[in-house]
Amino acid sequence: MNKIFITELTTCGAALIFYIAMLATQKNRREKIHVSAGALIFKTASPSKRKTLSLWIVIPLVLAFAFLVNYSAFFVILICALCSLAIFISCHDDACNVNNGIYENGIIGGGEFLPYEKIKGVENCANAENIHGNLILQIELVDSKKIQIQFANEKEFKCALEQIEKHV
Repeated sequence: MNKIFITELTTCGAALIFYIAMLATQKNRREKIHVSAGALIFKTASPSKRKTLSLWIVIPLVLAFAFLVNYSAFFVILICALCSLAIFISCHDDACNVNNGIYENGIIGGGEFLPYEKIKGVENCANAENIHGNLILQIELVDSKKIQIQFANEKEFKCALEQIEKHV
């Protein structure tokens, strides 16, 4: 065996091990977010799991394809790195999306858990057009980062707004 083949095999093997480890620990990741959020106040709509599940099916196929087709070692390493990044982001989003809702310690939405103590304020939420239009909260965090969370209906939107105003 030559060095290039060993490099490709090692890279694909490491990416596959990372893939398996991420999926094996997914349940713990979901529970950890749920525990840190506290008691559920209001359950919000969750996005469809189709994209996540299809991504989880496609990633090992892409890894196998990259390894089996005779590409350069740099291409195989790049594909393995992108697949590892994709599974990491997908698992993080899935852990949050399963627990979407308004909790006693924060809000889970938009693929993020936002504890109330990290929320500095809410912008552009008092508009009547926001409530009846796009139902998006623009939340400013203590570190000046801004995150937008879209809600499915007015009830979710108003409940989230009330909880943020109560804690901020």
